[in-house]
Amino acid sequence: MAFEDLTNLDLEITREPGKKKDRNHAYVNKVHGLTEALQASGHYKEDYEAVLLDLGIKAAKIEPEAYGLLEIDHMNAEQALALLTAIVKKDERVEGFAAMCLESGFIEELLSRLEAIDYENREIPSWIEDAVDDIIPKLMDLPKGAETTVNRLMQPYLHYIDASGEYKERTYNFSEGEADAVDVLHQRAKEYGMYLDSSAYDYMTLSTPGNIHFQVRRIEKGSGGPKTIFQFGLGGILGGWCSIRIDEFVDEHVCIMYNKERLIDQKIKNVNQDQLMRLESAIEKAGVQKWMPEYIDNTVLDGESWSILINGASGIFESSGSNKYPKGFDTLLDCLRDLFGLEAYPPEGGYEGLSD
Repeated sequence: MAFEDLTNLDLEITREPGKKKDRNHAYVNKVHGLTEALQASGHYKEDYEAVLLDLGIKAAKIEPEAYGLLEIDHMNAEQALALLTAIVKKDERVEGFAAMCLESGFIEELLSRLEAIDYENREIPSWIEDAVDDIIPKLMDLPKGAETTVNRLMQPYLHYIDASGEYKERTYNFSEGEADAVDVLHQRAKEYGMYLDSSAYDYMTLSTPGNIHFQVRRIEKGSGGPKTIFQFGLGGILGGWCSIRIDEFVDEHVCIMYNKERLIDQKIKNVNQDQLMRLESAIEKAGVQKWMPEYIDNTVLDGESWSILINGASGIFESSGSNKYPKGFDTLLDCLRDLFGLEAYPPEGGYEGLSD
């Protein structure tokens, strides 16, 4: 792994000192180890300012708490290392700056990204690559609506005869082989216009990735997956949460729905053109596209929150709220309940009545 010397550093403070002075000293000590590792490993980026400027980031302007705006999850290794270098360099001018970045979680996010890049670039056993090459044509012939699992597909390739004629069994389990097979198969399938859809089993937390069932759906070759054209969620901590998402594939639309207090019993079903047209009509009737970006009632501490996303020809529209609801909200809710069976029942007088 290219970045193990950085990602394996122990930067955690297991028992945070009570006094601010002691706490700061603890973070400074941890950062000192990171600075040394960055310089000794050859990952220090001399051209960090230029690299960051290409991203629209001025190195001198970075702040410990503002890293959420930087889209670190999409950065490549050079960009993440440039940010780490920028933090170390600024620490030379602003004493304690790197320690503040460690305490805020900024450095942890960068190291997590480098760890993810290492994982993405790991060496995959050649027998798994060969097995996936052989499996792809079989997936293309899988009947629509049929389900299978990665582990089931890999079974024929777990035994082989070696050069001496001996029968051998390959090591294949959750910690070795399975994750590689899942990742390679999912990625290679996309190159052939296939999406291995396991949406109906999102909550199978007790299953290993290779044992989760999926269906094969058609997408544009090389694309990352289906396009989500509609998404709505409503609920709260006390009352449960319900949501609906509609994904667009090459030859079908699929609805994934979760209902209150039965999240493990989610539903997935196809959506026909008539339903899409009626949903579009209800959105227009409710005046959704005229809703404000946010509706908040700060006088209520708990209650319910909601959000909506529409991804259409005119672009992406989003709105959300907490304990406050726009005109047309109940109309939209009625449509989702009637068309798809979303179990979202308004209080007496409707949700809009709560905002009066």
